[in-house]
Amino acid sequence: MSKPARSCTAAAEILEKGAHAPACRNAAPAAENEPDSGAILDEAAATLQHLYGRRFDTLSVARVVVGVFFTGVKLSNGCGGVAYTPPETVMSAGRRILKGRTPFIRGMPAEAAALGEIPGPFAGVIRLAALNALSVPFFESSRYCCATSGDLSG
Repeated sequence: MSKPARSCTAAAEILEKGAHAPACRNAAPAAENEPDSGAILDEAAATLQHLYGRRFDTLSVARVVVGVFFTGVKLSNGCGGVAYTPPETVMSAGRRILKGRTPFIRGMPAEAAALGEIPGPFAGVIRLAALNALSVPFFESSRYCCATSGDLSG
């Protein structure tokens, strides 16, 4: 039986408190009427890099599961994150996977996953799931404030 991973709460305790995230350095303006999720993901990755500091280098991807409607990432610290996998992505990726080599993601540095340096057709979805996994310690330590009332689109 394997040794249990250190809890996400324990990981949160080793993080520096009171740090402020830097502005996103990779953000590019979105085209008119086009959502710019890349800039949001870049900013999230920059924020997490800053909050983890040097500890970011110690984390790696322990497991990736890609399904028809979800993708999950588990990190070496035991934290996990999920993201929606659109069926169109699965259909499109299926053809590409059969034509080429499927890259291995296990063992990849979490930093590379957060920055989107992931090979393969599921790169964007895996990146989002990895960012969600990296965020877990900050949710558990009440570092993030989640609005739970009303319409947030406003």
